[in-house]
Amino acid sequence: SKSLVQARLGNSLLDYYMREKRLEHNLYMAVEQSLIFGSGYVRVDWDVNSGREYGVDSATGSVKMEGDLAFSNPSVYDIFFDTLKEDYNQNDYIIQRSFKNRFDLITQYPELTEQLGTVPSKNEGTRNGMSSHMESNSDDVEVFELFHKRTASLPKGRYLYFINQDIVFLDEELPFRDIPIYRIAPS
Repeated sequence: SKSLVQARLGNSLLDYYMREKRLEHNLYMAVEQSLIFGSGYVRVDWDVNSGREYGVDSATGSVKMEGDLAFSNPSVYDIFFDTLKEDYNQNDYIIQRSFKNRFDLITQYPELTEQLGTVPSKNEGTRNGMSSHMESNSDDVEVFELFHKRTASLPKGRYLYFINQDIVFLDEELPFRDIPIYRIAPS
């Protein structure tokens, strides 16, 4: 009877994430991308700003949220790994490129305000090898995340969140059991 209760709870949680958190949509998008590009990806994150409010930080006065899982579909153009490996799952590292709001980053990392002010915007120069002809200025800047598995050379793994060699937000051991980017590819 204990197993039946746990199975019902598990099914309810999965159903919640499939419908309410749009995991089903992300899975469909990964399948569609894999059929078009040969690979599709689903990224699983922990969103510290979602969930229910549970308190207020006494030092800053900011509202504390419970957090919850969040899902996204990185583009094949934004995922980098050793393509010479015969199996994607044999890769020791994966790098993901994304675009974040410059001012959100400045709020999160005020000690890097000056450096972040000099980073080119998303639409300055080229993107994906194509010239940008948009007149509007974007507040988004290119950021990278490196996930390195636990290996003999890096027993604790590594997580690196950065823009370039001079602007590094986080450099720490891998805080996850696995790399949180999952690939789907038609065989």
